[in-house]
Amino acid sequence: MLEDCLEQRGSFIGEFSYIVPDPYELLAEQDLVYRLVILSRTGESESLEGLSSLIPQLESAGQERVARMYEYVQIDEARHTQMGNKWLRFLVGDDDDAVAEATRECVMRYNHEVRKGRLHRALRSPDYLTGPGAPVQRSLRELAGFTLTEIDLMVRSRGTAAQE
Repeated sequence: MLEDCLEQRGSFIGEFSYIVPDPYELLAEQDLVYRLVILSRTGESESLEGLSSLIPQLESAGQERVARMYEYVQIDEARHTQMGNKWLRFLVGDDDDAVAEATRECVMRYNHEVRKGRLHRALRSPDYLTGPGAPVQRSLRELAGFTLTEIDLMVRSRGTAAQE
């Protein structure tokens, strides 16, 4: 599906170069808790609400196939985040405070790498649950393995998405 969409627009998979340094290569150098927090909990999870607003826009623009493709991506990202949250909780003892502290510590390490120029990415809020972000879709965040307490904290800071 993606290849067909790209071809229709005069592009192809592989046309765009990778970012150097490769962020996945840098992630591989880090411990498992760091990788779960940065890749899944604070990375892939941020696409959940973003894709929820993008999909209807694509449909309105007559891009039904692209919208369907992004629905698959959204579910895939929710599952990745759910698995990341599951294993993070397992590794730190299934304690909300320990999860919050691990998240904060890993995001601060990540931001240090960004500031050093090793990653060409935006800084992330060390207080992930109460930091800035798109309005929260509770059902997606639950599916992605966030606790109700965590979701409530996010909603207080970000609000709830209109689609809810």
